[in-house]
Amino acid sequence: MNYKYEWLLFDADGTLLNYDQSEKHALTETFKAFQIDNKTNYLQKYRRINANLWSELERSLITSEKLRVKRFDILFNDLKLNISPANFSEKYLNALGKTGFLIKGARELLNKLDKSINLAIITNGIKEVQNSRLQKTKLNKYFKHLIISEEVGVAKPDKLFFEYTLNKINFYKKNGILIIGDSLKSDILGGNMSNIDTCWFNPTNKKNRTNIKPTYEINNLMQIIDVI
Repeated sequence: MNYKYEWLLFDADGTLLNYDQSEKHALTETFKAFQIDNKTNYLQKYRRINANLWSELERSLITSEKLRVKRFDILFNDLKLNISPANFSEKYLNALGKTGFLIKGARELLNKLDKSINLAIITNGIKEVQNSRLQKTKLNKYFKHLIISEEVGVAKPDKLFFEYTLNKINFYKKNGILIIGDSLKSDILGGNMSNIDTCWFNPTNKKNRTNIKPTYEINNLMQIIDVI
């Protein structure tokens, strides 16, 4: 099949991997290991803290090494729980790496694209967790490259992340590349800043109240076939 793009750069979490489900499962399992009931408000508080810190990471205000522990340090101070943030973080990341939840349509899409177009993963994440989850789900077999922010040293939307990506895939014809992701502020903004076409995966049909404009917008992964 002839496609207008030669490379598709996929975000992982929220695009192919179901991070919300993985996060909830891993947090529940880790609290169990520490013999503490995971109350609903714990997850809500954690998600708010974690989102704020990942936003800082995307703006190069914190390293992933510090983020791993700081999110639990803040959470346990807030909840007044006497738990070692470092020990909890280690067990949590191990549990998270063992999860294998996918976004609906992810495997079907990749089976359709397999060997007919070049695919790479571009993800803001922790290397051992992302590698483990992609192996667990067997999605890694579809991709020629797995590009993880922790290994790059900067995160999306930084232009340096995308410069690194182009060097890694050894392809510099930007009009032959499409970035696919669910985050306007990292995937789509990163593409815009690097003059690369973007496809915003928006399964819940959220209103775009930003000035960040994707080239395409879809709410179902299989719609990518019509875009490329």
